[in-house]
Amino acid sequence: MDAGEISVNDYGPSRALALALHSEFGDLDGLAYRSRYNNGEICYAVFDRITIAEFDVEPVSAFVDFRDRVDALMEFYGAVFDTSPPIA
Repeated sequence: MDAGEISVNDYGPSRALALALHSEFGDLDGLAYRSRYNNGEICYAVFDRITIAEFDVEPVSAFVDFRDRVDALMEFYGAVFDTSPPIA
């Protein structure tokens, strides 16, 4: 079983937990949690009390610069690009 099987689209309870932790623990910078799409990956939610100066600046690259890697990841996760126009 992976996290995707027990995940839901309602993030209300997760947001309530994060808000409670943020409020209760003033020295907590954020949360680490398992990805719902890949149990082997860790995701991070960083709280707004962190300042930009506390992050290490890394070079930025566009997806187009890594087309093969992006294609491989999308195939692995069964993802597709949605090129349809936004719904107004």
